[in-house]
Amino acid sequence: DVCSSDLLASLGLPYRFQQGFYTPYYRIADFYLPTLNVIIEIDGPSHTDPDHDRRMDEWFELVRGVKILRLTNEQVYAGDFGAVPDYVQGTRASG
Repeated sequence: DVCSSDLLASLGLPYRFQQGFYTPYYRIADFYLPTLNVIIEIDGPSHTDPDHDRRMDEWFELVRGVKILRLTNEQVYAGDFGAVPDYVQGTRASG
């Protein structure tokens, strides 16, 4: 999580670590970026069903309007933050 925190700090983004949400179902987001209304989830070994995660993310996004970006532990450890920087820059440019 330190790697992710460093990335978010370098992008100049305020974030909340382990943010709880209670509707439409209870979930604790690894990182919530309130200014962009986006969640970044870091998936470890407990995430064994990506289809289930995708369905739950789609439902959450539909009901709450919060975008969810997922990374694996391996990506984070390797410094590969996937689409996160691109998404952030694109959102800033269009916002």
